[in-house]
Amino acid sequence: MIQYLLLGLIKVLDNIIITAKNITTYQNKKIVTGLLTIISQFMFYYLIKSVVSDGSNTSIAIICICSGIGTFIAMQLNEVFKS
Repeated sequence: MIQYLLLGLIKVLDNIIITAKNITTYQNKKIVTGLLTIISQFMFYYLIKSVVSDGSNTSIAIICICSGIGTFIAMQLNEVFKS
């Protein structure tokens, strides 16, 4: 159960980073975009490794749901800090 919670939190954070990376790409901030890509890719491969070793549909469902949650949170944060 704790592993699923950890996977969910990592995926939420990963999607926040992915959205921030997309924003910095649009703003032409090359160094920040590169660093965010490195962090995001590390998280992505950790998640893939965890799903493969777990072998259940539950971990896939958790990651998919948390992906949407992470994107929603990132867009809300962008609205707050954009003003």
